[in-house]
Amino acid sequence: GGGGGGGGGGGRGGDADYNKIGQRAQWLNDNVFLDKPIDADAIAAMVGMGRARAMELFKELQEKAGSMKNPSGYLKAAASREGFGPPEEPPQKRQRGAEKSQLWPVAIPAIGSAPAKGGKKGAGKGASQIVGKGAPPRAASAAGAAKLQKRVQWLNDNVFQEKPLSDDALSAVCELEVGKALELLKEAETKADELKNPSGYVQAAVKKELRGGGGGG
Repeated sequence: GGGGGGGGGGGRGGDADYNKIGQRAQWLNDNVFLDKPIDADAIAAMVGMGRARAMELFKELQEKAGSMKNPSGYLKAAASREGFGPPEEPPQKRQRGAEKSQLWPVAIPAIGSAPAKGGKKGAGKGASQIVGKGAPPRAASAAGAAKLQKRVQWLNDNVFQEKPLSDDALSAVCELEVGKALELLKEAETKADELKNPSGYVQAAVKKELRGGGGGG
């Protein structure tokens, strides 16, 4: 490209520059951009670029005033392009996790966080024995839980549209080992027509499984 612009001619004008730039920005705010004034960050970016370049940009700004929606943004973008001022932050990508939370805001109990010392009131007699078996709910791994969540979502969309499985039912199946849990959901699917309350059925089946079915295999 063309010659790299004259070096910073002599020492900076310091305060004088700052005042000149500030006054010019103020004038533009009072006369041109009344409804969208140039903000302090943009003025600071202009000071960083030096008076000559700042005045050029102010002139450009004034010429484009009619179509200029965001004068401060325009100045800051120009400054960051030339290496002054904060770089523009990329927009946060929030989309990705959005579809995951569709079904349930229920947190899967973290492995080992169950109240082994009978901390939970009325946790039922069997509870502490289950916790003490040394096999924490294996489905509570993220991958297992995601698999079960997907399965429950599919059942709700295709089989139990009228009476979808609740968050509690999903939390319950997450306490089982993944294979067992999927088996149980398959069973519920085959009995879909006769189940008045699929969620209740699933929860009861999980309880039964945890109480007695932990044996052989």
